[in-house]
Amino acid sequence: LRMETRHSVPRQSLALVLAALVMVEPLAVRVLVACEHSGRVREAFRNRGHDAWSCDLLWPEDRSQYHYTGSILDHDIVKQEWDLLIAHPDCTFLTVSANKWAGAEWRIEARLSAMHFVRSLWAFPVERIAIENPIGVFPFDENILCPALERKQCPIMIALPPVS
Repeated sequence: LRMETRHSVPRQSLALVLAALVMVEPLAVRVLVACEHSGRVREAFRNRGHDAWSCDLLWPEDRSQYHYTGSILDHDIVKQEWDLLIAHPDCTFLTVSANKWAGAEWRIEARLSAMHFVRSLWAFPVERIAIENPIGVFPFDENILCPALERKQCPIMIALPPVS
């Protein structure tokens, strides 16, 4: 799977980029926040007038009615028309720090499964996608700027406006 128009920014700037994105939209944006059960990102968009929903395997901490409990890849969720997908997939088997223990066969399979899930998110049928995760097993090219942060967060941003 080839990734086009990718840009990366520090985690602190991710909110600014997303805010800039929705500010240029004339109407409310339909936002799906994947792998989030806290509801913080979803509510930030809802508070700005956007039709935002979260989705996670866990029940929402805030007991919101704007949350799908289940897989983000469920057909009923995928078939809806979303304008923006923001995903926070679990990084346990995706980070470079996991390499130390990656030799065990079950960990290799777990990493492959996690990579397959992220690739499914990349292929999600939506125009704008932001996937946030630490530096890990996915390659970054010269267009990706990974600043030296304490946790080395390196969001992968697909089809979002470039950061100026």
